[in-house]
Amino acid sequence: MKPLTYYPMNALRGVLFLIFVSSMSSAQDYYYEVEPVVVTATRYPKNIMEITKTVSIIDSSEILKYSSLSELLETVAGIDMKIRGDNIQADPSIRGSTFQQVLVMIDGVRVNDPQTGHHNLNIPVPLGAIERIEILHGTASSLYGSDACGGVINIITKKSGRTRGQAGLGSFSYRNLGAGIGYKRLGINFDYKSSAGYEPGYEYQVYTFFSKINMPMGKNIENGVIFGYLNKSFGAKNFYAPFPSWEANQAYFTSLKGRLIITPYYFVNPVLSFRTHIDTFVLDRNRPKFYANHHQSFTYGGQLINHFDLGKLGYVLFGIEGFIDSLSSTRLGQRSLRRAAVFIQIENKYFAEKLILIAGLRDDYYRKIKNSINPHFSLGYKIFSSLKLNAAAGSSFRAPSFTELYYQDPANKGDSLLKPETGRDYELAIDFKNKFVFAHIAVYHRLTENDIDWVKKSNETSWQVKNIGKTRFYGIEPSLKLNFIPGIIIKTGLSYIRIIEELPEGYISKYALRVPRTDLDLSATFFSILDSRLRYSYYTPEDKRLHIDVALDKEFSIFKQAILGCRFQINNLLDKRYEDFQGLSLPGRELKLMFDISL
Repeated sequence: MKPLTYYPMNALRGVLFLIFVSSMSSAQDYYYEVEPVVVTATRYPKNIMEITKTVSIIDSSEILKYSSLSELLETVAGIDMKIRGDNIQADPSIRGSTFQQVLVMIDGVRVNDPQTGHHNLNIPVPLGAIERIEILHGTASSLYGSDACGGVINIITKKSGRTRGQAGLGSFSYRNLGAGIGYKRLGINFDYKSSAGYEPGYEYQVYTFFSKINMPMGKNIENGVIFGYLNKSFGAKNFYAPFPSWEANQAYFTSLKGRLIITPYYFVNPVLSFRTHIDTFVLDRNRPKFYANHHQSFTYGGQLINHFDLGKLGYVLFGIEGFIDSLSSTRLGQRSLRRAAVFIQIENKYFAEKLILIAGLRDDYYRKIKNSINPHFSLGYKIFSSLKLNAAAGSSFRAPSFTELYYQDPANKGDSLLKPETGRDYELAIDFKNKFVFAHIAVYHRLTENDIDWVKKSNETSWQVKNIGKTRFYGIEPSLKLNFIPGIIIKTGLSYIRIIEELPEGYISKYALRVPRTDLDLSATFFSILDSRLRYSYYTPEDKRLHIDVALDKEFSIFKQAILGCRFQINNLLDKRYEDFQGLSLPGRELKLMFDISL
């Protein structure tokens, strides 16, 4: 393993001393939180205490503390990230789902890759351009269709943002440069990251560009255009096979969203979007012609969402959408799939708006796959303004990816006759929120059928994708946030899952059910200076994990209008080494020093 790269001690001591001295002026700062607004659970803005399902929010103040999206998502109890390399590739799981059963969106537009879910988090948005991330726990197929089985990750971008710059360096020759320009209704962001790798064969370079333009056209018409580009190349040693592999990904995404107010009680949201993803994989970088794959996927189409505010009769959302997924691949051939959907959701309030009722239904049509009709029903009851009970039930489905249907090589075999996965989800929850405390506890039951996974028997050498049976998940998710002590914020979250699987006897699973049975996350912030985080995960009696991160963080006002932020961070303080995939160890201790300035 390569030795850690330490910063010049004089410079480091100076930064730490400056942070410590200035912290004295922050000891009297108090933490007050504005009411968070959520859109993912309903497709229109709702106060967090009016949401009838479990939603976790990562806001911009938390986002800037991390260097990758996967690191951010790992801070949410109930989300398990399967990591390859130094967070260069990550597969999310929510409530025991597979990575294919999680829907990823940018500003409410799906960006899941039709080739494989391994590319779903190739997001062409720098962290500096993200306003917040909303994670919906549980099924949402009645609103969003396929893949929204375990949950939804919605990345919501900033409208414009401040002009900013950032720089960072750290262990394993880590380097980071970024910049953002915000002017009225225009935002442009760029980010570059590179590393020599925590071991030979895991180096990487990542370029990300993102722009957003908001174009109001009078009082009743608003339009917005976003464009994102991602280019990353990385060593992929042992990622999929015991070879010194290499891989490169490119992702382009653009969408045009509008808002047209017809009357004070009716408006429409038209959306057009296009995404293409290019994946080049070389099995043995020392023999690039021995085995190489090149895939390019395309997803394009549009949707039209109608909003009706009927007063005492409720709020009605009605939408239609149509998309085409296609793939050009040296390994999978030329593939294309057309899909369309129609959906409706109704919300109403009763008993002086104490009871909130939401019901929805969606019908998805996939060419060559029968229709999938998925209902949803949820309600919330406000016992007091600060205490609410929630209950929800819904169904979900997931169409197989092109890789699962058509991939063939000596070690992996797809199946073109796969059936879609289906599921049902039930949840009960309690929310309590006041000025100093936010508490949430949810219990849930998920049932999935026709589960898709890559399996093999112990005496076989090749993996075969199959509909392997059904699985039951019983879980509980309590979380607590406290800020009643001036200057101190404490957050904790716990996820416990009991899994009952009905799989073919004698088969080994490659991806499904490899999730922690117990997952505890505890973090504390002291006077906006010291951040600490502990995560304990229990997978099996042989696989128990303890991960601790600490950081010193401070902002300074300079030149009256500018704000300089400094952060010294130690990831994996105890230098523990774990494996999410056999033969592929995760990084040990890492040091990072980061600066950002905003105007």
